[in-house]
Amino acid sequence: MIIGGGGLLIALAVGVPQAALPLLLIAEIVQSGANTVFGITRASLTQALVPDALRGRVNASERVIGLAIAVLGTTLGGVLGERLGIPLTLIIGTSSGVPAFLWLLIAPIRTVRRLPDTPRSP
Repeated sequence: MIIGGGGLLIALAVGVPQAALPLLLIAEIVQSGANTVFGITRASLTQALVPDALRGRVNASERVIGLAIAVLGTTLGGVLGERLGIPLTLIIGTSSGVPAFLWLLIAPIRTVRRLPDTPRSP
């Protein structure tokens, strides 16, 4: 949610060009910091929950899926930018990050309070 909130600052910078530089700087700081925390948390969960024998496959799968989504997103961004214009595309793209966390509201990850000492065996 924090990363999505930083994206809203980018959308706001499109609408308020006089304040674009400080808004973009704050957005970068917020998004970079939140992304760092997310990366550490994700890697810790993966190491704690995935058995050693499967960890390479899980990591590779995460990367392939993530990069495939990035390719689809950049393609969609290009098409929207061409048809709707860059400012509106920026607003749509940065605002779409806000609801990305909603699936966490129903995910079992919310109940994790302590990581297991050893990964479960496959």
